[in-house]
Amino acid sequence: MNKKKPKYNQRREIDISTAEDKGYAKSYIKNLLVSQPFGVLSTVASEQPFNSLVAFSNDDNMKYIFFATPKKTRKFKTILSNKSVSLLIDNRPDQLENINEISIVTANGCAEVLEGEERVTATENIVDKHPNLDEFLNAETTGIIKIVVEKYYCIKNFQEVFEWTP
Repeated sequence: MNKKKPKYNQRREIDISTAEDKGYAKSYIKNLLVSQPFGVLSTVASEQPFNSLVAFSNDDNMKYIFFATPKKTRKFKTILSNKSVSLLIDNRPDQLENINEISIVTANGCAEVLEGEERVTATENIVDKHPNLDEFLNAETTGIIKIVVEKYYCIKNFQEVFEWTP
């Protein structure tokens, strides 16, 4: 394999202060969220971090990210006790030949277990992206979780960094 070497430039903060720049940031993040089926969820219990792979979806405004987990898991119990979570989404599988093209988005926020109509709506949102999870999502033993995103952090082109608030 002929892999390109990473460019080790100094980290560069990207200013997204104009409306046009904010639109670019939102579009860039949304494209990554829509194109990737999985993310790595980070939770903390008893001062110990835990990471879990989750299939996720998001609302059109990217204020919310949805995922499901069995209710009898450490992940679910951890969310009940500590609602602060982080979800990392990246395009590594798409960029095996060129590390400089990898994009990473981290969504930080608070997790909520959904019930009632909100659960139904979120389940439909997840099924739209992951139709193969339909039976799992509708099981009584499955918890549907909504992350209320406070801020997105994005790294692109190896060291270009920006933040966006939905």
